[in-house]
Order: sequence, then C-alpha cells, then structure tokens
Amino acid sequence: MFKIIILIIASLLILTGCSNNTEENIDSENIGSMRATAEINISKENGTNIIESKQNQIEQSIPKEPVETNLSEFSTKLLSRTDSRLNNIRITCNTINGTTIHAGESFSFNSIVGKSTTSKGYQEADVIINGEKKQGLGGGNCQVSSTIYNAVLQTSGLVVTERHPHGKPVAYVEKDHDAAISYGSMDLKFRNDTGYDIKLYVSSDDSYVSVRIVRIS
Repeated sequence: MFKIIILIIASLLILTGCSNNTEENIDSENIGSMRATAEINISKENGTNIIESKQNQIEQSIPKEPVETNLSEFSTKLLSRTDSRLNNIRITCNTINGTTIHAGESFSFNSIVGKSTTSKGYQEADVIINGEKKQGLGGGNCQVSSTIYNAVLQTSGLVVTERHPHGKPVAYVEKDHDAAISYGSMDLKFRNDTGYDIKLYVSSDDSYVSVRIVRIS
C-alpha cells in the first residue's frame, strides 16, 4: 500500500514538471515571436524612412521649372509685306526671342541684334533716314523695336532709358509711340526695375509682329 502511494506521488510530480516545462516553452516561444515581430516592424519603419529620405533627395535634385507670368503683350500690323522686309523682321525677332533681363539689368536692342549685315541674312528694304524713305540693310527692324517699346510702356517697373522717334510718323503705331533704331547712333534701351527677372518673347508672321513680356519666378 505504501509503495502504491509513493508511485502516485511520483506520477503527480512528473506531470507537474511537464506542465511547467510546457508553459515555459510556450512563454519562450511567445517572447521570441514578439521580439521577431518588433524587429520586423522596426525594419519596416527604418525602410520607410530610408525610402522617404531618398525620395526627398531625388525631388530636391530635380530642377524646378520656372513659373512664367504674363506682364504685357503688344502687336503691330505688318502693312508693308515685301519679302525682304519680312525676312529682316523674322531674323531680328528670332535673335531677340527668349532674351532674359535680370532684375536691375538693362536691355539694349543694338547690343543684342548687332549690325544688320548680309552675312546674317539681312536684305535691303525701306528705311527712314532724315525723314525720307531709302533702301537699307535691316529695313523693318524699327517695327520690331517699336513693338517692344509699346510692350515695355505697358509693363510697370520697366524704365525706358533711351528711345528715338522717326523723322516722320509711321503707320504701324500711334504718334510718339515709335522707337527708331540705327546701329551706332540710335538705340532702344530700358532698365528692369521690377525686382524680378523678365523674359521677352518676340515673333512675327506674315501679318503681325508680336511681343510678350513675362515675369520669371
């Protein structure tokens, strides 16, 4: 009888030990799982931060396109449409088109266009010299300068520093709104006092000379 009691007690002790070991194993597994989950979450968070950081670096390295805001526009009608005059106007418009004048800087028509020569493609067309019409290389350029002048007059912050009238009225602009140019003697100049950079868009077709002045920001 005594042996039987001892066997029962021993069996109970063995069962109790197994139960404790099982609980310890379960707790150990749970802790390990929790640690693994935490490591994964931390890894994911770090990965997200790295990706976001790289995205920010890429966005910062990509140059931003400048924003252009229209300030003024002006067009003059081409009344004389001889091939040589249209040719000269087209060359001059293409030369000036896209010119940027930084804040505080000045624009000079003659400095940009230069002297009208055959090597540049200019041809002889009507020009006004001392109040008389004559043939000269670059005839038609004064319509481009006059169109620019009127666009400048409509733009606050642009200060005209040099401008010359023709010796006689011209038909493409109102009286006293023309700007005669002659390389070496007469120029159209203005200063950019707007406080920001501006750009000139100058173009022509068979009917009009057009000028658009934009703010760059």
